[in-house]
Order: sequence, then C-alpha cells, then structure tokens
Amino acid sequence: MTEINNREPIEIIEVKGPFSFKIKADSRKWSAYARQGVIENVKVPRTVSYLSLHESRMNPAKGTQDGCLQTVDFTKFGRSEQLHVAI
Repeated sequence: MTEINNREPIEIIEVKGPFSFKIKADSRKWSAYARQGVIENVKVPRTVSYLSLHESRMNPAKGTQDGCLQTVDFTKFGRSEQLHVAI
C-alpha cells in the first residue's frame, strides 16, 4: 500500500484492536498490503468557536452537545479542577 505514503493525515474511524484500525479513505484501488508499517499520530489543528460570557450566562445550555450541560465527574476530581474552584 505505497499509496498511503506521503499523503495528508488520514482520520482513523475505528480502532479494531491493538494492531488494526479502519481509516477514512477508499483503499480498494490501492496496491496490496505487503508487510508491516509505521503509523504516526499527528495532531491536526482545528478551529473551535465559543460563546461569549454574556451569551453563556443568558442561556447555559446553548452550544453544548445535545443541549445538555456538562457536568464534572467528582470521582475523578483532579488538580486542575481543584485549582479552578480555589481561584
């Protein structure tokens, strides 16, 4: 599968096991898989938009996933959350 070399990063859709995964690309016309390869995890930057403080205070559920507020899992209450509460 030499066609996968020197390409833009390809998104991994599903991890099937410790040594296999499914990618978001049509590989049916690529050459046959010959032997092992090396995969590199590339962090691709993306643009994220947030609501203003005023908008968030007026409608806290707006902009959240499925209109639900995000909650804190207090069983995993870590240092960053403790610092946030302290400040």
